[in-house]
Amino acid sequence: MITLIETGSLFAMDVEKGHRTDHVSIRLDFNETQFSLDSLLGALKMLLPEARLEKLSAEREEDRFHLIFDLALPLEELEDRVQVVRRILTALSEKRIWSPIFRLPDAISAKGAEHVGKMLIDLLLERFPWTLDDMLAKIFEDFSGAMHERFFEERGIHVPVKIALKMFGFAKRHQRNKPLFPAFFSYVHETLFGPHRSYGVVVPFPLDETKYFDKKSCIVQLRALFGRHFDSDTFYYFVRGPFAALFFELNAYDRETVRAFLAHEIPGVVRRCKKNKLPIPVYPRNAEEELRFILMMKNEVSAASDPVHAALFFSGYDTESVRFSVIIVRPAEAPFDRTAFLEHGHDIRIEKVRFLEKIRGKLFKELVQFVVNLPIDPFWQRDDDLLDVLHARSIVLRFLSTVFVQVRDFNGSLMSREKQLLDEVKREIDPKYHREFDLFFYKMFPLEKKLALEPKSLIALFFKIRKIDPAKVDRSISTWQLEENGLFSFLAFQTVREKNRFYETLLDQTDPKPLVIDLSKQDNHCLGYVIDGQG
Repeated sequence: MITLIETGSLFAMDVEKGHRTDHVSIRLDFNETQFSLDSLLGALKMLLPEARLEKLSAEREEDRFHLIFDLALPLEELEDRVQVVRRILTALSEKRIWSPIFRLPDAISAKGAEHVGKMLIDLLLERFPWTLDDMLAKIFEDFSGAMHERFFEERGIHVPVKIALKMFGFAKRHQRNKPLFPAFFSYVHETLFGPHRSYGVVVPFPLDETKYFDKKSCIVQLRALFGRHFDSDTFYYFVRGPFAALFFELNAYDRETVRAFLAHEIPGVVRRCKKNKLPIPVYPRNAEEELRFILMMKNEVSAASDPVHAALFFSGYDTESVRFSVIIVRPAEAPFDRTAFLEHGHDIRIEKVRFLEKIRGKLFKELVQFVVNLPIDPFWQRDDDLLDVLHARSIVLRFLSTVFVQVRDFNGSLMSREKQLLDEVKREIDPKYHREFDLFFYKMFPLEKKLALEPKSLIALFFKIRKIDPAKVDRSISTWQLEENGLFSFLAFQTVREKNRFYETLLDQTDPKPLVIDLSKQDNHCLGYVIDGQG
């Protein structure tokens, strides 16, 4: 139980700061075993660095502990700060946090920080719950007299960001879906201008599987926050399961400033950089499917006047770029000029250039496979958290048109058909299932196989999968993952054979129309695949 007695009539003059302050009397009742008195006061001081704790008294009553103190606050900030104090004390009493900031000892090198971090988390896992005092005492006890760089170098300890990786294991067991504490440590390194003190900052936080972290946006915000003291070259971002961590260095800052930034600014940066990740159409490919496209496009090329045939596949994205895999079959009289192709300004990685067959004379058919990386910013609709894949695809297609002049988009209408099928199905189901169906639809099978299923079959399959018991799933067939909403979506398959086997099983269960791919029917293809519905 927490009781705050607000006494707005008490005034005092802060001589040092030169402004009037008001006092808030706070009575805190809690179980003594939850956290130590020093830990509580340390947490309050860290969260309220501009305040003074005065008139501290404590009373013990059986297993309860009463803490009464006055908090001196600037008068103009009293109302807002009282609300802050309420939240802090409530969080502490409910054990949601021990301390908002944990500072590793000074005189520790960047390399040594990793070992201290491991030690800290191992202690937490071993004897949870520990108070902040217990952790600090144990660290100083074990490392007293050995806190120097050579001690850590002899043990091959490096990369302080591994502190965060150990924090993940602790958080997963004890603090899932709860805020973690930032950590910072100071160390001295030699420069051309002599010794220089820096601060390493580790910020671990929960990252749900349906979330992503915008690394570029975070770097921009940190640079705006810390200015020249922040170097983007020292910024690292790690993900492990549902948790993530940032690591970066700050130069020429005092300890209190770093502490204040961690307490008040960094949580906002992390919050602004966590966004919902909506399903994005990823079409898994394999060598067999690529070969089918190559064979079909090869049959379409028979004369020098034929256009270049291209199949474009969205293959993934990250915080920096969008990736497309491209297969091209073209009529040619001279070998493909790699140098000239790479000079067109895009980030391109050529994977394969191969002679297919001779047409006549010097004319032959040539295969070119490559990957194009486009900057993600023009296609990421940040207000809606959507990635405009079709727009990005059109940019790649436009690039091919500038290089080869005449280009036939060999699999373009398949994507249009997929969008039409998705819209048709979503009109038939309750809107509350739309989010789940997007995940199901985009992560199910390659594009060509999905288009063989009728809307009714897709709906039946969707609701059947939602009811599957994970304990009864044959793990040798597929890998399953339980979404938060209860949907079991098949996200990955160990081999192509297992994937095809599972696909055929689902076809039998839902009784959809069979998929017929006939490469001999050149008059009935859908820009690449012949899809005949029978039955």
